[in-house]
Amino acid sequence: MVVPTALTPSPLQALVAIAEPTHGSDAFDLSGEVALIRMALGELPTVVLPAPCTGERATLVALAAGLRAGAAIFWLVAPMGYQQSAPCVYLEQPDGTALPMSAYALADFIVRNTGAAPRLLLLTAGNQATPAATTTHLATFAQTIAHHGIPCVLTLPTAWGDMESAPWIVPLLTALESGQAPLAALPERLRGRVGLFRGG
Repeated sequence: MVVPTALTPSPLQALVAIAEPTHGSDAFDLSGEVALIRMALGELPTVVLPAPCTGERATLVALAAGLRAGAAIFWLVAPMGYQQSAPCVYLEQPDGTALPMSAYALADFIVRNTGAAPRLLLLTAGNQATPAATTTHLATFAQTIAHHGIPCVLTLPTAWGDMESAPWIVPLLTALESGQAPLAALPERLRGRVGLFRGG
């Protein structure tokens, strides 16, 4: 008789993609944003696209490769826009120009390039100011994604980072998946400033 071997869950991994298309936005502190994200992620194995100081781009090809490598957590930083009466994010073409992508298209792209959808997707608008209109667009975008195959989406304001906060992504994911109050796992300065959208 062959006794089945118990499967060991694979460790959490994170994919971080930062899009900075050349469509008139101010220069973005990529290294600073990566440092803040790594602080929030703690010691989780993390792939960053593009790697700082490499000249790479957050193109669909690069994102697809990163997603196929496996990521329980996907953190996307990209400016918001509005196209065809719906909010969109701007990813990058190989030449650095903007590639608009709707929420439905992004959700479909993520699901098609992963064996299982990421357990948590985080969205921020990069160096773009987030007044009320942009915040509303980001929330609408996240809600649409959550309804198209992504279990949980968290939206963050532009000035979300804090180098003094303890890592909070793993406690947040643990709370989400154990039925606890998830927002209590956030740093105090972020409570009331984020949006949380559950798939279903």
